[in-house]
Amino acid sequence: MNSYHVRRTEKEITEHALLVELLRTGRWLTLALSTGNRPYAVAINYGYDADRNCLYMHCAENGRKMDMIRTNTACCASIVQDLGYKNGKCDHGFRSLIIHGTVTEVLDYEEIRHGLTVLIRHLEPDPEPLLTRLIPNPDSAAGVTILRLDIRHVTGKENS
Repeated sequence: MNSYHVRRTEKEITEHALLVELLRTGRWLTLALSTGNRPYAVAINYGYDADRNCLYMHCAENGRKMDMIRTNTACCASIVQDLGYKNGKCDHGFRSLIIHGTVTEVLDYEEIRHGLTVLIRHLEPDPEPLLTRLIPNPDSAAGVTILRLDIRHVTGKENS
C-alpha cells in the first residue's frame, strides 16, 4: 500500500519512541472499514502488543463490523491524544496516529487468551484481579470475539 506523506512536515512525528508511546497510552481508536462502496467507522478500545506489533480489540461476535471484516480485512485506524483547545488562538493541541493494516478475527484459543490479557493489561490500572478471575478459566474464551489489527504502517502528527 502506498502511504501518503504528512503535508505539514513540521508537524510530523518521526521519532519512533513517541509513536510507540501514543500506542501505549491511548485507550480508544476509531476503526475505519469498507466493503464495496460502504465505509464504516467505529470507536473501540484496544490493547497494544509491542512484541507482535499489533492491537487487540474485543467486540460482539456478529454485527456490521464483523460482516465487513469477514469481507475485507484492510483497515485504517486513528488514535488521538487531545492536548486541549488553545483559547484566543482558534487552534487545538493534539497528537494523532493514522494506522494502516489488516484486521482479523482471532480464532486460536491461546491467542484469544493472549489478546484478552494484552487488552486487560493495557486498560486496567490494576489488571491482576481481573486476569486472575478471567484468564485461567477456559470458559472465559467461549463466546468472546477478539480482533487483531496487524500494523503495517503508522504516521503521526502533532500540534502542541
